[in-house]
Parts: sequence; C-alpha cells; structure tokens
Amino acid sequence: MTDQLAALEQELARKASSVRTEPELEALRADFLARKGGRLSQIMSAVGKLPKEERAEFGRRANETKERIEAEFARAAARLHDAVLESELARTYDVTFPGIAPNTGSLHVLRHTLNDVAEFFRRRGQSSLSGGR
Repeated sequence: MTDQLAALEQELARKASSVRTEPELEALRADFLARKGGRLSQIMSAVGKLPKEERAEFGRRANETKERIEAEFARAAARLHDAVLESELARTYDVTFPGIAPNTGSLHVLRHTLNDVAEFFRRRGQSSLSGGR
C-alpha cells in the first residue's frame, strides 16, 4: 500500500511538471484528489481491508502523502502564475511613440443642420449660392 502512495507521488510530480495551463492543472487535480474516483481516494478506500494494527500507520502515511500532493499542486499553480506574470512583464512599450491625437472641436449644431439641408437639395438637383444678397 505504501508503495502505491509513493508511486502516486512520483507520477504526480512527473505530470505536474509538464502542465502548461490552469485547466490542465485542474483536470490533474480532479484526477488525483477527487472524492469519488480520485486516485488517492481509491487507494485510501482499501484501508478497511487492512488489519487493525496497520490502519493507523497507513492512514498517517496517506494523510502525509495527501499533504505532499497538495503542496505539489500549489507549486505547479505558482509556477503557472509566475509564467503568466513573466510573459506580461516581458511586453515592452515604446513610451516615445506618438499617441493618437484626440478629436478637438466640432461643427456647431446649426452649421451641421444647414449642411444637411444643403446636401438634401443638392441631391435633388438644386445648387446653392453663397455670398452676399
């Protein structure tokens, strides 16, 4: 039984080092630590088959293994977080590059309306004259 716990830890260490994304890490966590169907739960379900003398020792080792597994998941999550942070910090911006000039000012509402009316009549074949009376 303790061999299974050690093998489980080694397998997790190998798989956790190859995880590249948060969803992959969560899937791995579910595979190992799920209450029903998790690998650790399957091993711990065999406690009832052990003699009374060995149950306490196995339970202690299983709990230690669970703590080490959770610590490994925490390290993998920290590694992923650090990788994301590092990629964000790697971006560089040229602060001397000219920005986009904001639009300043606009036509007065009456001028805009007058232009719309003039365009309306131009589309219908009329012409407009500007100047004095």
